[in-house]
Amino acid sequence: MYAKAIGCRTVGTLHGADFASSYKAHPNLVSRVLRSLDRTAVLDQETARILREAGFESFTVRNPAPRAHAATAPPSQSEYLLFVGEVGTRKGADVLADAWPAIHARFPDLRLRVLGPPTSYELPELPGIEMHGPQSWASAQRMISECRLLVLPSRAEVLPMVLLEAMAAGRPWISTSVGGVPLLEETRSGLIIKPGDAIALSNGCIALLESSACLDRLGEAGATAAKAAYSTDSVLARYHEIYWTPDSVRS
Repeated sequence: MYAKAIGCRTVGTLHGADFASSYKAHPNLVSRVLRSLDRTAVLDQETARILREAGFESFTVRNPAPRAHAATAPPSQSEYLLFVGEVGTRKGADVLADAWPAIHARFPDLRLRVLGPPTSYELPELPGIEMHGPQSWASAQRMISECRLLVLPSRAEVLPMVLLEAMAAGRPWISTSVGGVPLLEETRSGLIIKPGDAIALSNGCIALLESSACLDRLGEAGATAAKAAYSTDSVLARYHEIYWTPDSVRS
């Protein structure tokens, strides 16, 4: 209200995997908030579709990839896979638990490191899995920069920062076709599978892990894309456009 009182444009960014359910549960409240904004920025096409069908325009903007921790070796020389996030069903920890035995059987020397706080789901004790719990940002970035493959089999996301962090560090990833993740397909830095499919996850991981050249190529592609389309400067330029482009120009 203060911004409007002094004549400033107000822009809201919808950033959260629960927007669709929140809008369905409280359409009037959410619509009232959206109408109070001059413009709305979104991170994925699904949110943009929901807004469009509700009569609201939106601008698509990307999350920025952070400055990466310096990697000490290419992905193919790492000894572990990595999961980063809340250890629960939304992030697909249960799917990963179902997929891991087949991956571990094919690559018995590889470990799976799990970083993040536990939720209502308790990951079973399985050979090769290391539970690291919540970590500092610096520690998580170091582990990301040294993993062989980042695994995020989520059931709901917008545009996961951890995938961008992996890209910035030159690390390949495997994730699911939810939220804004399909937007990363153009970077050719990872593999996208169906959510909730443990067989697809294990097969996808095994296929990637069997080719050192593929892992390193995906990592290099991600690092290149992170510096270009997902740099802080490019995201700031997009927000500048959203704030200052006349209302008659939409994209």
